[in-house]
Amino acid sequence: ITPAPAPAPTPGTPPTPKPESPPPPPPPPPPTPTPPPTPATPTTPTPAPSDTLTNKANVAPLTPKFTTSPPKINTRGDKYVILSTGLHSSMIVHIKTLTHNLGGTMATSYSPDVTHLVTQTEEDNTAPRTIKYASSVLSGKWVVSFQWVLDSLAAQRWIPEDEYEVRGDAFALGAPQKSRLAESQKKPRLFEGISFYFVGTFPSPQPSQADLTSVIQQGGGRVASGLPPLPRSAQDVIQMHSTVLCNKDAVTDAMATDVYFECGRYPMSLVWLLDSMSHYRLLPPDTYRVTPLPQNTQDRMDTQQSLAF
Repeated sequence: ITPAPAPAPTPGTPPTPKPESPPPPPPPPPPTPTPPPTPATPTTPTPAPSDTLTNKANVAPLTPKFTTSPPKINTRGDKYVILSTGLHSSMIVHIKTLTHNLGGTMATSYSPDVTHLVTQTEEDNTAPRTIKYASSVLSGKWVVSFQWVLDSLAAQRWIPEDEYEVRGDAFALGAPQKSRLAESQKKPRLFEGISFYFVGTFPSPQPSQADLTSVIQQGGGRVASGLPPLPRSAQDVIQMHSTVLCNKDAVTDAMATDVYFECGRYPMSLVWLLDSMSHYRLLPPDTYRVTPLPQNTQDRMDTQQSLAF
């Protein structure tokens, strides 16, 4: 079969254009790259409040309240053993604090280890005559006023004691310095070579026999039991190698006479012991003897005794 020919175009009529194919769509844009995720910034947890400062990295440094330097330790202070007498409790707190921080220890009773006695003083820088005072003087210790403690606190170190040494007690002056210098020069103590004997009782408020024993021993004396033997020579009578002490108020004339006939010596009041300590010399025993002799006879005997020397 032969296909029919296409009809001829009509003259004066333009040919009908063929429809054009639509342009191809533009290629899709390349995909935008997704940025990598930003790592999360770690947050510092807020520490819980605490009563103790243990997390030092998160705690601001503390500003000191005081600008003074720390206490200066005195190496000598490590050997200090400080005893007190006649002080108020609030004054004792200062001594305990300073011995803890500046060196040393505080004693509650007398012992040979004591190096200083801090005492209450009067305006004239004299001290009350206590058993601790007597023991410290007789053994050559430093006896100082409380002002030494206060000035050491201000200086933050133990300062020299010389300006604070007490002058003495109400009965005599000079004993603390005399005994301390004698001790430093290795001289015999005041009661060295004397044996003491006690007779009668020692009721309060007078010092007890135990207190008097401590005082005698610190002064270099010896305490013996019983009574001394009868003197065998004039030298035994004159010298005081054996001394009988008593509480004058607790010894009757009959007791004093019995003591005399047993050992050839009248007992002496314990005040002689303390007065000798205050003067730091052995005082004449005449006015301290407890004797039944009438007073006018005793006066004449004392006068003869003093003229003999």
